[in-house]
Amino acid sequence: MADSRTWLNVEPLAEGAWCTGPVPFDGDTLLLEDRSLLIDGPSPVPCCQWTGTLANPDDPPLTWIEQGWQRLEELLPSCSSRGLLRPHAQHLASDVPSTRLLIEKTAPLGLGLGLGPASMLVPSMLEDAHDHLVRLLEGLGPACSMVLLEDLDESGGPVIAGQGILPGKLLGELIAEHVPVNVPVVASGSSIEHVLDWLEA
Repeated sequence: MADSRTWLNVEPLAEGAWCTGPVPFDGDTLLLEDRSLLIDGPSPVPCCQWTGTLANPDDPPLTWIEQGWQRLEELLPSCSSRGLLRPHAQHLASDVPSTRLLIEKTAPLGLGLGLGPASMLVPSMLEDAHDHLVRLLEGLGPACSMVLLEDLDESGGPVIAGQGILPGKLLGELIAEHVPVNVPVVASGSSIEHVLDWLEA
């Protein structure tokens, strides 16, 4: 990629896992954690964590949307101002409108958005992944503080970048067009060279 963006690679801790691990961010170390704010509470250290949901595992996240946003607002003042919150298709912040609401509520507190496009897709979206990715990056790319780049297998499970079915070249083009160049991209891949090849292929 021909810009001055920071590209980082975090090797997955386990097969089928989302991007996790420590990364440099804004002069500090940020932990990408598989924890949820609504369930696990604020992290004691700067981290990127899921918003989470108060819904039961088999219920849609909208079941608890009012209670979820109320709980989120109770917890936000205790969050680190160096932290990021990450949406997920089955969590409180799950799509462009709900994530814009999240940004509205968190920006005054200094919290940012960790945007993982793959985690905002459900299996039924994969057939039209191109259109969904365009909407996600157009709608949220300009406002995010970090991009978390993963891939998905045919069942919608996370795999390392370039080993699934998501269109790498499209993602690379959308990041270049809609994500500010000072926003780092953290990929879950075998190496950053392989990730960049995927984005340019």
